[in-house]
Amino acid sequence: FGEPVKDMEKAISEARKSDLMLVIGTSLTVYPAAYIPESAVNKIAILNKGEIGKKYPNAIIFQEDIDTFLKNISEMLNIHTHNQ
Repeated sequence: FGEPVKDMEKAISEARKSDLMLVIGTSLTVYPAAYIPESAVNKIAILNKGEIGKKYPNAIIFQEDIDTFLKNISEMLNIHTHNQ
């Protein structure tokens, strides 16, 4: 909470270059880490069970249980993990 992010400049640079940024399990209300998705210029997919603290015009937001959502995606893509 308010602590410096290791390699923040690199994270912002990578966000700017990404075609799709996945943001999972955060309300995006804690800074400075919340600045990273703000740097993305392309699509953002945000997955969080609770509310998201900010609206992003380039984002699709999934407000669902993370484990259930990822399990369903894995099944749809026929991806099996070592835990299954």
